[in-house]
Amino acid sequence: MLASQIGNAYAKQLTDAMATPLGAVWVRLAFAGVILLVLALGRLIGRRLHLINPGASPNPRQQPKRAWLFAIAYGAVLVTMNSMFYEAIARLPVGIVITIEFLGPLAVALLGSRRPIDFAWVALAGLGIVIFGVTPTPLTLAGVGFAVAAGTCWAGYILLGARVARHWHGTGVLTGTCVAGGIIMTPAFLLGNNAARLVSSHHLMWPVIGLGALVALSCTVLPYSLELLALRRIPTGLFGILESLAPAIGALAAWIVLSQRLYWGDWLAITCVVAASLGATITRRHQAIG
Repeated sequence: MLASQIGNAYAKQLTDAMATPLGAVWVRLAFAGVILLVLALGRLIGRRLHLINPGASPNPRQQPKRAWLFAIAYGAVLVTMNSMFYEAIARLPVGIVITIEFLGPLAVALLGSRRPIDFAWVALAGLGIVIFGVTPTPLTLAGVGFAVAAGTCWAGYILLGARVARHWHGTGVLTGTCVAGGIIMTPAFLLGNNAARLVSSHHLMWPVIGLGALVALSCTVLPYSLELLALRRIPTGLFGILESLAPAIGALAAWIVLSQRLYWGDWLAITCVVAASLGATITRRHQAIG
């Protein structure tokens, strides 16, 4: 969570450097795909030289059809989530986007619950979103819509990630997602005039390369790899609410890295969403113990 939220602040810089937000998504996927392929090649060489224990990784050819469907759906949701998030941060402050997006994991955490206290947490989170609407921070309908779409994808990512983690070990699915996503997003990168902008502005080339590598490592390679490992060990609901501090960390990172200052009302709204998630965590734990 720390890596991804700090990386999101630099992702905003990457988005501003490109001609379109989808161009920044392509750069992130391309760098992440290259990094993950190099790591996979290193593991393969290590196994051939008997430096790495191959372990009990499942043979892809022996995987059932549903395992492949889960992997494809996971990849599609992940690429869509990133695309919606980058479109949102191009229009709204990063902290506000992360807070709205976080309603997805919170919904997963409370999925199927019928207890009155859980409805109170939903109401508290909803109050936070309402407060955003009355603060002086300018909001756009498109930005809020993209943030909500990213949150919906985040919920799907959690649910699908748990199933992918049960069928696939390691980062093979993540590697395939980044490589395939980069290929699929190439037309959007080219049609958005991103390549022409980089070629015509040589001073942007190296900053974009540095930002792309940093964002790929901090927002994709490290957090998604660790999350797939985590989803093999904890329930999806618990995973969704353990990230309850994400909005606050994201807003602080944007303040430090980007100097994006929020009004007190915005911080109050973020506090409402974080408190709702923490409250859900505590009540969920008591329910599990009981």
